Amino acid sequence: MKRILFLALIAMTGLACTALGVTTDPCMLTAFGGQHPKAWKACQTLAAQGDAQAQLNLGFMYHQGQGAPKDYILAYAWLNLAASKTDGMVAKLAVKMRDDLEKGMTSSQIAEAQKDSSALRKSPVH
Repeated sequence: MKRILFLALIAMTGLACTALGVTTDPCMLTAFGGQHPKAWKACQTLAAQGDAQAQLNLGFMYHQGQGAPKDYILAYAWLNLAASKTDGMVAKLAVKMRDDLEKGMTSSQIAEAQKDSSALRKSPVH
C-alpha cells in the first residue's frame, strides 16, 4: 500500500508541475504522456547533462520497465546518482525509491549498482 501511495505521489507531482506549466522538461512531459520510449531517450540526454530530475525519472523507468528494460541494478544506480545531486524533493524521492528497491536486492546486486552509480558519475551515458 505504501508503495502504491508513493508511486501515486510521484505521478501527481509530475502531473501537477506539467499542468501548472512549471516544467517544460521533455523527459517528464513524454513520460507522463505515456510515450515511454521517447521519454527514455529524452531522459538519457538530460541525465547525461547532470539533470537530477531526469536521473530520477530514468531510475523509475528502469524500475518499472517503462521505455527501457526492467533493470533493478540500473534503476538503483540512477536513483543513487539523482539522490547525490540535490537536496530538495528530487533527492528525497530518489532516496526513498532507492531504499525501497534495495530491500529486494542481494548484497552483490547492491554492490554492482553502487559501482555502476560511480561509473555514471564519471560518464553518465548508459
